Amino acid sequence: MFLGPLSELRLGEIVLIGDDIKKRIHWPLAKVIRLLPGKDGKIRIVELKTRTGTMLRPIQRVYYLEGQSTEPPDDPLNDCTFTNPISSISSDMLSDPNDSSSVLPRESRHGRVIKTPEKLDLFNQALYVF
Repeated sequence: MFLGPLSELRLGEIVLIGDDIKKRIHWPLAKVIRLLPGKDGKIRIVELKTRTGTMLRPIQRVYYLEGQSTEPPDDPLNDCTFTNPISSISSDMLSDPNDSSSVLPRESRHGRVIKTPEKLDLFNQALYVF
């Protein structure tokens, strides 16, 4: 459950509030809104915002969520690359939309390709009798 030193706790981090009476599955989630240091300068108390309000808890009763990343989230806008929309259009896209040779396969709502079943055509088949 513990993923590192609690001194690395940051503002905005989502944590679990520990309780001796409740099972871990029932511990409430909270967001860290303020870190309060003690006289020695180390963080001793945190102010947490839960869905019912705010509360102060000692750092020993605050637990990181499992699987939470310790790296800051990447900004998705910085990763975007813009291309020239005119140069990215291929000649296939400029062809006649009524052309039947460029028929795209039908897809379901979930993205699966819909295949038409091949039916057994017994009337046009030559029957062999032994």
